[in-house]
Amino acid sequence: MTRNKEEVLTELLVLRSQDGDVTAWRQLVNIWQQRLYLHARRITGEHEVAQDITQDAWLSMVRGIKKLDDPARFRAWAFRIVSNKATDWVRRQVRRRKMLEVAKDEAERDGSEQENLTTRSNIDIVRSAVRKLSREQRSLLSMFYEDGLEISEIATILKIPVGTVKSRMFSIRQELKPLLEQERLNENN
Repeated sequence: MTRNKEEVLTELLVLRSQDGDVTAWRQLVNIWQQRLYLHARRITGEHEVAQDITQDAWLSMVRGIKKLDDPARFRAWAFRIVSNKATDWVRRQVRRRKMLEVAKDEAERDGSEQENLTTRSNIDIVRSAVRKLSREQRSLLSMFYEDGLEISEIATILKIPVGTVKSRMFSIRQELKPLLEQERLNENN
């Protein structure tokens, strides 16, 4: 298998970076920054988000570069890190939208006349209602809706059964309903 100059240079820079050579690390960033940014942008569709994700990915890479066993796998490794971070961001956005949809659906089911609220107002209403929950409840919602964790992952983190997580999520949603309604009423007054 023939390797091109860039592949050989990347491998050399990875080896030097693993030995703590800061100049080699900077060169590695210069070579790969644009491609990794474009990859993040393709996934997220957002310029600033892609920049943040790429920056965060570089931080992860600088922490983990010594664990990369095969310098020839740097490209795949770097793209996987960016992909994972970008995909996580997309999942969080989907969950946020779902949370807003749930709030809107509940308002419609309750006969609310809030159809004319803007998305910004919905976000403010949800945030305000969520702030009234306990710290533990907010943390659980955050893990699920913002961090995109699955119920089973939350159970593992909290060291409780999956059924307990589901029960707590149900209870939080039930407690959130009147809080959302109150916030909607406050918005109109």
